[in-house]
Amino acid sequence: MRYTLSRLADVVQDTLYILRTTGWPAAVRSLTRRIGQLFFSTVEFAVLARSLDEPIGCSEPRASVEVRQGIPQDMPRIGNLVSPSYRKRHEQLFARDDSICFVATHEQEIVAWCWVSKEFVHRAPLQLALTEGYVHGVYTVPGYRRLGIQAVLLAHCAAWAHEQGHRRLIALVNVGNGASRGMFSKAGYRQIGQLNRSHILWWYRFRQKPTDNAVSSGSTGD
Repeated sequence: MRYTLSRLADVVQDTLYILRTTGWPAAVRSLTRRIGQLFFSTVEFAVLARSLDEPIGCSEPRASVEVRQGIPQDMPRIGNLVSPSYRKRHEQLFARDDSICFVATHEQEIVAWCWVSKEFVHRAPLQLALTEGYVHGVYTVPGYRRLGIQAVLLAHCAAWAHEQGHRRLIALVNVGNGASRGMFSKAGYRQIGQLNRSHILWWYRFRQKPTDNAVSSGSTGD
């Protein structure tokens, strides 16, 4: 129940944010969709994996960027680019010892970022092996999309994870998000399974169609 109330507060804050930045039609659409999702939703994720034994590389981006590790002091810039709920999620991730942020900058401005964690940080009963990492929170500022910047970030994450002794990276992507699936595919990720998530109020159920032993599944309540 506590989690559901927290999600409701996020919906209210995000709706006000969309109202200020985009206008009331978009705010109404978002509010209607997310209120419905508070009570019931079902989502299908593709479970993707990239072997770090394979060569790591990518083509040059169409905008000059530098990649570095993100720090908590980056939050004011990141926070201005995302909704309140996503801002809160990034603040929580920066407070964790098992999560690393990488940011891409163009002319010293942050234009993209992603996270690598030692365990799944989302609401799913999944486990990683000791030699695996979880890539998530991939985001590019709208004006810098389709320039190959995330490819650079993902390659950087793979190189860093390899240096840490990891053998494989895992990612979850909504099966309906063709752009993200294409991006990960170009970065060397291959689908190893599918994870279905359903929830009614505070009860969640996860079902996996495994083609690999990377993760396990089950049910959870709030």
